[in-house]
Amino acid sequence: MPLITEVTKRLHGVAPKLASVLPAQCPRCEWPLASRIDLTLITCVNPRCPAKIEESTYHVVQGIGATTVSSDDVYRYVEQTKTRNPLSILTARSGESLYEGADPALADDINEAVAAADLTPAEFVALPHLPHVGRDEAEALFAEDVPLERSYKPIKDGGVPYVQARLAIPNDTVSLHAGRVYETLLEFETDITTAWKQLEEK
Repeated sequence: MPLITEVTKRLHGVAPKLASVLPAQCPRCEWPLASRIDLTLITCVNPRCPAKIEESTYHVVQGIGATTVSSDDVYRYVEQTKTRNPLSILTARSGESLYEGADPALADDINEAVAAADLTPAEFVALPHLPHVGRDEAEALFAEDVPLERSYKPIKDGGVPYVQARLAIPNDTVSLHAGRVYETLLEFETDITTAWKQLEEK
């Protein structure tokens, strides 16, 4: 998607009033905004935007069944801890507060939900609903019987062609999807592997 500043330039000739009120920066992180030409979707270009991390973190707690953790709890957790890892909430220690003023029972509930979920590497990677990485992509790239960190090696070594092959996209096709999956997995590699390792050590 083009930056919203480019969209605004195109709109000036046909809808100057609309063009003049469109924001150029994200209100949460002040990074540039991008937009479809028809303005049906406006999004921040920052993959680590707090709003995106907040949304992904909420997917994580919902995905493991920690229903006592509300969207407001997640907002406060992201804002107070300044975390940019949506999976970090799973590493909260029992008896400790997720954020200042939080009920310690929330961390207990998360720990119990994680233990009950008994996540496979693919399920873990799919939890935060990272851009372009859903359950199908995670299951194609992260095998249940292979350590998560080891699954990253062929992804990094093979690059987009490897991802494309694992997703069963024909070789004669230029796949933007495979490229986006690859970019997301590299962007969040440290987040995913660090949180997984911390869970294994708990």
